[in-house]
Amino acid sequence: MKTIHDLVASQDPRKLGAHKTGPLSCLHTYEIGRQYRILYDVVNEEHVIILLRVGLHNIY
Repeated sequence: MKTIHDLVASQDPRKLGAHKTGPLSCLHTYEIGRQYRILYDVVNEEHVIILLRVGLHNIY
């Protein structure tokens, strides 16, 4: 999947997505077209991307 490859290949995957606010403020989202998005977290020290959810745009 190109979207996941974009996150993995990025020097700073946080900059590709939008920073969430409210109860999910420690997480980021990355758009997959206009209908879907990925909810993810980044562990900087280890350059690890944790994919939490992939789903329709309106669920989180």
